[in-house]
Amino acid sequence: MGKVIVCAHRYVRIERNRQSQIGGVDNSPRYARGLCYILAQNLTYDSQFTPCQGQGNQRTDFAFGYCQTGVSSMMLDDWAIMGSPGNDNWAGNLFVANVVDDLKERSSTLYHSPHAPQRVGLPEKYGLLGMSVSGGKYFKDDEMSYAAGAPRSNNTGQVYLFKKDMQSHASDPGVMNVTLVLNGEQIGSSFGYELATADVNGDKKPDLIVGAPFYFDQDIGGAVYIYYNTPPTGLNNQNKLRITGKPESRFGIALSNLGDLNKDGYEDIAVGAPYQGNGVVYIYLGSKTGLNPEPSQIISAESIPNPSPTSRPLVTWGSSLSPGVDMDDNGYPDLLVGAYESGIAVLLRARPIIQLETSLKPDFNLKNIDPSKTGCQADINAEHTCFTFEACCKILSLNPSQWKARSRRNGKLTLRYKLEAETFVPATKFSRVFFGPDKTARLHILEKEFEMKGGESCQTHTVYVKENTKDIQSPIRMKLSYSLVQSDPRIPGPGEPLPSMDDYPILDQTAADRTFEATFHTDCGDNEVCECELHVEADLQLEGFNPVSSSALSSTPFDLHDTAKHGSGYYELLLGQHQEVTLNISTSNQGESAYEAQLFVSHHTHLSYIGQEKQRGAVCNPHNATLVVCSLGNPLKTGAWLNLKLRFDPTGLGEEPELKFLVWANSTSKEINKEDPVQLIVNIVRKAELSLTGFHRPEHIYYGGVLSTKPPLYLDEVGTRLVHTYQVFNAGPWRLSSLEIHVEWPYQVTGDEEGKEGKPLLYLESEPIVDGLGGGKCTVMGSINQYELHQKPDSLELDPFGNAKQHSSTRVKRESVRVKREISKYTVIPETYTDQEGKKHKIVKMNCTSGTARCFQIICSVYNLQANHEGTIAIRARLWNATLVEDYPHVDRVYITSRAKIHIPPSLFLQQMNHTDDQTEVVTVAMKDLVTQSRTLSGNLRAADLDDDDEDLRAALKQHPF
Repeated sequence: MGKVIVCAHRYVRIERNRQSQIGGVDNSPRYARGLCYILAQNLTYDSQFTPCQGQGNQRTDFAFGYCQTGVSSMMLDDWAIMGSPGNDNWAGNLFVANVVDDLKERSSTLYHSPHAPQRVGLPEKYGLLGMSVSGGKYFKDDEMSYAAGAPRSNNTGQVYLFKKDMQSHASDPGVMNVTLVLNGEQIGSSFGYELATADVNGDKKPDLIVGAPFYFDQDIGGAVYIYYNTPPTGLNNQNKLRITGKPESRFGIALSNLGDLNKDGYEDIAVGAPYQGNGVVYIYLGSKTGLNPEPSQIISAESIPNPSPTSRPLVTWGSSLSPGVDMDDNGYPDLLVGAYESGIAVLLRARPIIQLETSLKPDFNLKNIDPSKTGCQADINAEHTCFTFEACCKILSLNPSQWKARSRRNGKLTLRYKLEAETFVPATKFSRVFFGPDKTARLHILEKEFEMKGGESCQTHTVYVKENTKDIQSPIRMKLSYSLVQSDPRIPGPGEPLPSMDDYPILDQTAADRTFEATFHTDCGDNEVCECELHVEADLQLEGFNPVSSSALSSTPFDLHDTAKHGSGYYELLLGQHQEVTLNISTSNQGESAYEAQLFVSHHTHLSYIGQEKQRGAVCNPHNATLVVCSLGNPLKTGAWLNLKLRFDPTGLGEEPELKFLVWANSTSKEINKEDPVQLIVNIVRKAELSLTGFHRPEHIYYGGVLSTKPPLYLDEVGTRLVHTYQVFNAGPWRLSSLEIHVEWPYQVTGDEEGKEGKPLLYLESEPIVDGLGGGKCTVMGSINQYELHQKPDSLELDPFGNAKQHSSTRVKRESVRVKREISKYTVIPETYTDQEGKKHKIVKMNCTSGTARCFQIICSVYNLQANHEGTIAIRARLWNATLVEDYPHVDRVYITSRAKIHIPPSLFLQQMNHTDDQTEVVTVAMKDLVTQSRTLSGNLRAADLDDDDEDLRAALKQHPF
């Protein structure tokens, strides 16, 4: 006969004595040892257990004073199992007592897990061993084992399994040995907080279910582990399944064995998640392969009807579960669910399950569907490929007398079935087929109701394959679902009888849903698995636009040749010369039929796809800016090959150093000997012939005149304006997105000493200007209009390229510009040369190369220089007249040189054959103004004082005496 165990784990015993009553204050020690009662089946008293009573020295330590026996408990045949998590400083303990009816056969030994100091290998303090208990024949069919959870042990939680072994402990035969320790996976998960035992795979061997309600991850809150009892070893740490709950739900805080809920021969379990909303209970069904990880039912507190408006709402529903008792005697186990915060328990009664058998007829109609043929037996004139089948069902769990009984109660059995093609599969949005007879609606989902009257019921369906269906290899998956059509039971009022669950059956969902396939005919051998072997060869043609006529196409695969090729798989593309890039591809299939065979060409985003040469058997279209997709056939049959020519436009390329083509093929058939993509690398060569020329304005420039004692205010007072112009010309064939002209500008005469400022030479008055199709800009590494001089009102000035124009300006206040006026100790040594007439001349050369002038750099960028176009740079400056008048009065000419050079950024990878004209210089020749020079002497200089070489000045003095 079965028994009941009832525990009071918070039972406290007060031990009074004389010492505890001193001073009128009760200081009696209070020990929370716990207490468990064993009741007979009629709930009469049988016995009681206080396992910690009289154990150890309770008055001096916590070994047995706060056991709290009964936190967990269960009855297993004639054995009472009690958890005692407070033992040994809350390390915990497990007690097992025999409660067989026959007192003569009842063992007086109280079995237990080892106490200190024998706790080697057991949880240390605060491990809480005994927080949950269970038992079963986990290892051997003839040997009972006992499980105890220790949710704080080892920080992760552990479960200990014990067995009785009276021979190992002679002094205390009740000590049990540890046979296995199951370890939690995550710190703080409280693995072992709850335990249950159930045979979820129907092998007649108990499996262990462990709750870890505080297991967490990003989208997880609680976990349940199923440890399978696998022969020959039994339970182990490896053969397990983990299922998880919603975040913060404490999924697994309560577990229970429901028994065989759906009568399929496998035990089922319930899992509580009391903090998912107001609480949820999950029902999981067992199966031949183990527990189904997908719940068959999810019952929330919100779905439970409130019996009256005054009833308290359900909160923390699912915090406790009590299963396994058939409360309404309908042959199915019911489940009691607790909601401790509400103080309510809810009885969930199981409904009878109707077993359903489904079938499809004839089976051969669903195989070898030929997509190349239209029509079928049910619709021979159809314009689509079609096939027909019957969907049949039969009720197995009702015998003829039960059918009559339902009829007498007007209990008709009406079924609703739903037939869906393909879209029930995840990520499938469209179906390749539709159901008749309505060909206009093209429905791929059908729903219908019919009444079962006993026997088998069948429904005939014709399925049509949509036109232009490419996938004619993978099976057409369909799902047939049955459900009962019935009203929900009415909630009875207070005092009214409960409705009978026999009037509200449900279908066995494991048989009510059926998934099946219809397969196409393929040339793929006996196993119906197409094993194709695709081969791809590719080469490039870079000789410009050479169209190939259809008559020139070979009747055999391309004899791919290397054009503009340097090394295996590497090519050179000369931009500006090669007008197009042609990709030659040959692909073949050496295996079985390749369904939905496609060729893919990956190319650079700036390489535009033009199209393909006219060829039979393949259609190529751009998929996006970098991928071309070609359809090779459906199927591409055994031994077939195709040649393709794809054309690309390279004019949109930027500054890339190379191009890469990847070419590969694939199929929905199984590919054998799959090849890596063919890779073709093209080195990009940008060829452009550049030349640089320079000129100056005005053609003749003079210095001289009377030196003023005041610093210059206007630019005209500095000296004559001049313009140095540099012009870069691109003879092609390629354009340049940008290039630089580096100019060395002589702004000073070299100083007397190293590092000391020299006198001004060519005074830069404004920022240089770049003129061209794409424009540009200049960066000056020195000063522009260093002394902030102004344009003189109503004066003529040159435009940036040396042409005169009128200029007006407002009057400005004179400010001091202090420029060294004394004759420099260091001057450039004049040179003497003799002209063709035999005359000798004194000249001075000032430039950056010889060090006779100080220079700063001007870097000018010219943008988008197209082929056969030029870019021009104009640099405006003033000759600093005073410098030449003071230091070089006896010199005939002063040659002042700026120098420029083309600089091409390395990133352009430009190829240029001739570099001799990549640099040039502009020379300004400054000559003395002899008339002004002679007046300036103002009598201080006589003809007799001149050197023999000053013939020109001597002649001027004779014509204009002072």
